[in-house]
Amino acid sequence: HRRFVCEDFAEIDGSLVRIRPYRTHYRFDDGETVAKWRDGSSAAQRFDIGRGKFYLLGFSLGYSYYDTNSSELAGFAERILTEAGVAKNELSDTKSGIYEKRLRNGEFEIVYLFNNTDAEKYFDLEGDTVAVGGYGSIKDGKAAVPSNSMAYFVIK
Repeated sequence: HRRFVCEDFAEIDGSLVRIRPYRTHYRFDDGETVAKWRDGSSAAQRFDIGRGKFYLLGFSLGYSYYDTNSSELAGFAERILTEAGVAKNELSDTKSGIYEKRLRNGEFEIVYLFNNTDAEKYFDLEGDTVAVGGYGSIKDGKAAVPSNSMAYFVIK
């Protein structure tokens, strides 16, 4: 059942972390509890399913992190994503306004860079840049993206 509360606290990696805006209680006996509410009930559980894992969260990880900027929540999310095989974008710095998306097509990789800052940003890209689009350019061997714009770079 879900209780809509303004905030609560969950124990994650031995630390109490503020969780907002709701909490949900799940009761499954076959999952491993990986986070607990203050009352000891499961805030998050991990389930082994075949060769994979499934996480059931009784809270909004994204909203809680956005609201609290908690290093414990960031570490918790990073462990889940690493376990799932999700690679971290090497150029992204979302707290500073830099976003990255990569797509692969055969021998080519398209790197989309979004610069949501007030200054032009420069990036080192591995490989040979064969095309540039959006507002991007190459300056002194680096991918350049003007302030408050996006660009894409095709890498071989």
